[in-house]
Amino acid sequence: QMNMFTHYDKAYIGQLCEKAGLMQWALEHYTDTADLKRVMLHAHQMTPEFLIQYFSKMPPETALECLTDLLRHNRQNLQVVVQVAIKYHEQIGAGKIV
Repeated sequence: QMNMFTHYDKAYIGQLCEKAGLMQWALEHYTDTADLKRVMLHAHQMTPEFLIQYFSKMPPETALECLTDLLRHNRQNLQVVVQVAIKYHEQIGAGKIV
C-alpha cells in the first residue's frame, strides 16, 4: 500500500526533499538527468547500499554520466563507483566504464 500515489508532481516533491536535506528521497522523485547529477554530488549524505541499488534503476547512459560526475566531484566516492561498476558492468557496458 506504500505506492498508492502514482500521479503527482515528482519534480516538485524532489525539490522539497532536496531543500530539506533528504537527498535519498530527492533521488527517488527526480527523473531529469541534471537533477540526478546535482543530487548525486551529495553522495556523502547517502548510504552506499542505497546508491548502489539506485543505479540499477537508471538507464545506462545516465548511470555512466552520474558515475563520472561522482568521481570528478569527490575522490572519496571511488569505493561506491567501483562497487557500482562491478555490479552493473553488463548493463552499463564494461568498455564504457573503463
